[in-house]
Amino acid sequence: MGYNEEFMKEALLLAAETAKEKNGDPFGCVIVKDGKIIVRASNQLHRTNDPTTHAELEAIRQATREQGSPDLSDCELYTSGEPCPMCEAAINWSKIPVVYMGKTLEEAREAGIAPSPEEEAPAYASYHKPVNMGEKDPYTVWKQINADN
Repeated sequence: MGYNEEFMKEALLLAAETAKEKNGDPFGCVIVKDGKIIVRASNQLHRTNDPTTHAELEAIRQATREQGSPDLSDCELYTSGEPCPMCEAAINWSKIPVVYMGKTLEEAREAGIAPSPEEEAPAYASYHKPVNMGEKDPYTVWKQINADN
């Protein structure tokens, strides 16, 4: 379909409204299908105290519920800011093929919204190692259940 400035303006407007209302950090997102906005969402961190309520995740959750499928491969996503790794993963899992962003991570850092690279701790440094659960391992169970399919 291609970039549409009106859709990006909507995402940026949602971000500004969220900042003014102090519901969350200044991020907004719209998902577009067949040239129409099907969902609008904004960051809700300060309203919910849930660190996963990023605009992109809120939009994807709403769109997959409304579409009745986790597959959003026929949609495009417009977001006010560069998606974080968590949001990138959700975009990937929902198969959204095209993402447009209004602001970069560097711009978010300059505004004091995103942490600097020095402030970001290594993600897996404190994770514990896997435990061998034998045949009760959830992946083993999954493989057994789905072997007949």
